[in-house]
Amino acid sequence: MKKTVPRRTFSGGPNKRAAYAAIHNVLSSSAIFCGALLGGLLSTVIPADVSLFGRTMHWTSSLWGVLLISSVARALMALALYSAVARSARRASAQRQRADLPGDPLHPVRGHDV
Repeated sequence: MKKTVPRRTFSGGPNKRAAYAAIHNVLSSSAIFCGALLGGLLSTVIPADVSLFGRTMHWTSSLWGVLLISSVARALMALALYSAVARSARRASAQRQRADLPGDPLHPVRGHDV
């Protein structure tokens, strides 16, 4: 007898899919707009001469400072999100081992007769 693995369905159903996509697009576009606005504001505030550890660096433009801040912020967010995903995958893997279910957490159906 074949084991059937329940398919994961969209939690909101097909009726709410368009609404969720619209909300995602509005929030994403708002975040992009706010980031651009903040970058423009920072470019007027960040000085062109920066002193770190007793050394003074002269940037040709204050946009280099905005780029540096943006890169550090993106790297921190990527590390935070990666650690959350890795923690979730470990938890799912441990639950899968306890339940003695076949498959790996990312591709639960691959390689099995369904």
